[in-house]
Amino acid sequence: GAQACDCLIWAGDMNFRVDMPNQEVLALCEENNYAEILRKDEFRMLQQKAGK
Repeated sequence: GAQACDCLIWAGDMNFRVDMPNQEVLALCEENNYAEILRKDEFRMLQQKAGK
């Protein structure tokens, strides 16, 4: 597994986004409501779907 490696290289399309309009993201940032933004983070959603 990856734990036995000295070096791990990630490659591929890492162009994930937050699935909500920019203005909504900015408003949530002003409110320090980062948890709501993270709920719409495509990378985190993919990790959860994969059981990670």
